[in-house]
Amino acid sequence: MYKNYEVVKEAYIKALNGTGTLLKHSKTGARVFVIKNDDNNKVFNVVFRTPPKDDTGLPHILEHSVLCGSRKFPLKDPFVELAKGSMNTFLNAMTYPDKTMYPVASCNDKDFDNLMDVYLDAVFYPNIYKEPRILMQEGWHYELDSMDGDIIYNGVVYNEMKGASSSPEQVLFRQIQAVMFPEHPYGYDSGGDPYAIPSLTLDDFKAFHSDYYHPSNSFIYLYGDMDMEKKLAWLDEAYLGAFDKRDIDSTLVTMPAFGERQYEKKKYAVSSDTSLDKKTYLSYNVAFDQPDSHCAALGLEILEYLLLEAPGAPLKEALQDLGIAEDIFGSYDSGLNQPIFSIVAKNANPEDEAIFVETIEKTLAKVAEEGIDRRKIEAAINNFEFKTREADFGQYPKGIIYSIKALDTWLYDRDPFTVFEYDEAFDEIRKGVENGCFQGLIKAYLLDNSHCAVLQLVPDCQLLEAKEEEIKVKLAEYKASLSEEDKEALIATTKDLKLFQETPDSPEDVATIPMLSKEDISSKAKRVMYDVVEEDGVKYLSHLTFTNHIVYSKLLFDFSHVAFEELSKLSLMAKLLTKIDTERYSYSSLSDEINIHTGGISVRTNIYGVNNKPDECQARVEVKFKSFGNKVTEAVNLIEEIVSGSKFGDVKRIYDLISEMRSRQSMSLIGSGHQAAMNRAMSYHNLPAKYRDVMEGISFYRFIEGIDSQEKVAMLVDDLKDLAKRVFTRSELIVMINSDESMVETTKKTIKNFTMKLDGAVVEDSEESITFEVKNEGFKSSSKVQFNALTGDYVAEGYTYNGAMRVLQTIMSLDYMWTEVRVKGGAYGGFGGFRRSGVFYLGSYRDPNLIKTYEIYKQLPDYIRNIKLDDREMTKYIIGTISQLDTPMTPSMKGEKALNMYMSKITNNDYQNERDEILECTSKDLNALAVLVEKLIAQDNICVIGNEGVVEKEKAILGEVKPLFNV
Repeated sequence: MYKNYEVVKEAYIKALNGTGTLLKHSKTGARVFVIKNDDNNKVFNVVFRTPPKDDTGLPHILEHSVLCGSRKFPLKDPFVELAKGSMNTFLNAMTYPDKTMYPVASCNDKDFDNLMDVYLDAVFYPNIYKEPRILMQEGWHYELDSMDGDIIYNGVVYNEMKGASSSPEQVLFRQIQAVMFPEHPYGYDSGGDPYAIPSLTLDDFKAFHSDYYHPSNSFIYLYGDMDMEKKLAWLDEAYLGAFDKRDIDSTLVTMPAFGERQYEKKKYAVSSDTSLDKKTYLSYNVAFDQPDSHCAALGLEILEYLLLEAPGAPLKEALQDLGIAEDIFGSYDSGLNQPIFSIVAKNANPEDEAIFVETIEKTLAKVAEEGIDRRKIEAAINNFEFKTREADFGQYPKGIIYSIKALDTWLYDRDPFTVFEYDEAFDEIRKGVENGCFQGLIKAYLLDNSHCAVLQLVPDCQLLEAKEEEIKVKLAEYKASLSEEDKEALIATTKDLKLFQETPDSPEDVATIPMLSKEDISSKAKRVMYDVVEEDGVKYLSHLTFTNHIVYSKLLFDFSHVAFEELSKLSLMAKLLTKIDTERYSYSSLSDEINIHTGGISVRTNIYGVNNKPDECQARVEVKFKSFGNKVTEAVNLIEEIVSGSKFGDVKRIYDLISEMRSRQSMSLIGSGHQAAMNRAMSYHNLPAKYRDVMEGISFYRFIEGIDSQEKVAMLVDDLKDLAKRVFTRSELIVMINSDESMVETTKKTIKNFTMKLDGAVVEDSEESITFEVKNEGFKSSSKVQFNALTGDYVAEGYTYNGAMRVLQTIMSLDYMWTEVRVKGGAYGGFGGFRRSGVFYLGSYRDPNLIKTYEIYKQLPDYIRNIKLDDREMTKYIIGTISQLDTPMTPSMKGEKALNMYMSKITNNDYQNERDEILECTSKDLNALAVLVEKLIAQDNICVIGNEGVVEKEKAILGEVKPLFNV
């Protein structure tokens, strides 16, 4: 059946509704796994085992570099050309501690074939052997602009990893691996330590590709509705058949267990004005061989949730009761040959280590002896099983997630079929509960395990400055060692690299990238149909779609009557619900009931912008649930208990939750600083953004940062109660129901029984006038890089949203910003766009620059004025733009889109008009937007989150400079 392949195993995979076939390519030994089912979102993934040998980040830099031109596709960046003009539903590449993968997905057959061809040519025949500037651009290089200038390091991955190493949590988990696996591939940083990256040589770079990027070391995966026999024949003819088998040593040697527990101390950087008190991370870590059964592997995932994540989790509560840390969390990294189970106390002191370790061991021993409450175990298993069967991965195609899951065993030469034996695993776990299987897992993997290390990560406010000074000295010494001729050569090399980056690819090279035509895409926007009826003052929005008997529903409570200065408290109140006691349940048992009867209940605030109305928004507290149709009554009863019976009197519990919020949001502000900076800049002029800032953003963080004692919590209790009473009423209530037609009416009836119990009095909107202020803030942190945001209000300039803006968004992000901010500037990312609520934005991510990036922003109008695209280029950008609109949606996403349309006042005609304008867009339409963009940039709404020294140095362009964190 499969010519030139040996079938190793074939079996029906019930969980994926398809047939899996495991093969080996006869000539090269390439491992191939195909899963044939009816999923139209087809997936291809080629993976290589790439164990690192040092901290230079070689696997990561190579991941970037092979996508910078190849034998058949010699242009400088085929990856971004595909992003510009493909109908892909996923296009990326990822580096892990022991593997590098190149996955793509598309619903279009022709496009899918194109993506496979470009990616395979990239990995097997990259241009890295003949173009050294690829390593310089994507990895690192010396940069010198003039004889009297300073030499610096630059490069995309270099700056990306400077950003990654700015996150204490990323530093922590990187150091955990180093401590657990000394002188082992897992002990090295596959992503790259920015202080080690500049030691990577071109010879080592090319040798690593030669050693590992060969079919004999590959794992090739195909998934979805396609002719697998035809695809595999092409794969053999076009690529694999050209290679001979090689004996490649990439197998990961198992690290022997330690003879005794290890104790280590490492440092991380904090800003110079940060107090060092209670800023230490304590971590207790164990490693072990991959469990020999899917049941045990799944059981360990559930155990981590039971011990450290579930409300009332015994290990978390025991550590919280010590009062030594702001946050307790855990991690179980199952995607390694030797997984690591970690327990972390964040923001403690070094002297707390002994009690931290003692409490962990005592609690684990107690749980291993006495067991865990059966109802909690049942709740946890149900929670995991619901998510597994729902298989809702948001915008990630299912096939991508399944390919990653398969590698949990397949990469280590074990059977990939076993990871999809969900029924068997859950049945076995449920039976095992009777025999104390979770107690057995604790004993075998956590307690009776000498491969254990306790790591302290301690703050150092001089570390960043010392490291930066060390680099300056090293570079200065290097410059001093150069002759005049050497310096001139380096200046010439710097100019040559910039010229290389600035020089457009030839039309002939660009034309090698296969492309669809307009005829390959539909001119019709997918219509979203929903029905809205009002009954007893409540609006019910119904969206019908196949959900496999799952009901997705939201109750949207209006809070437009709440004063603006109360919104941070309101957001806090919403975040506490489901996590505090109610009249009938403790917070722990409430969590159990939710997990037993539903797929989850959550409460959050949400702000909907309004189409072309920057000074309007719809403000709601949303109570969201999902459940099987036969469990809707139980779900609604729990919602009634949460919104009507929650008790705010447990001050210690609320204080612990606020501490955890503070911890998690500080992680987000460092890891996703581009989003925080962008929303903050928008808040200077846009009402939805101003709401989001005080309810989710920097202002909200400032609010919870100030709640630093139980006494301050006690002062909030009455306000929280009052807000709950004022918000959870029937006034302006909207209910969204997204499900199969057979379940909509019964769900509505059940919810109506609850809503009729709510206060039905009409509440008037707040009459207060909300003002805006351009602050242009710079937030200083211990980050080594910047996040630079600029925003504007295009409605204020007399414009409304149109499809040409969407095409320009594609061009700005994937051409101008990509080239200027990422390729030439060295940032990890740059982007720009327009939102229907009237917002224009530009942003950079993990950017070594600040003032230089804002200069790039200011030059954007000239770029737009000079856009001249031939028919092929215009078609490419149109297709790439349409691709973003046509991303496949899960059943829950379809319901969310219907709700968003209703709340934001967007119609199907709006979407069709946008599509028509995109399809008809011309260069002149784009050129005409230059005047608008010039006006928007001149509005001068900017916000920076970045390195304290850089922000302070460039404060002349900023209105206010302040610390990101006050404590």
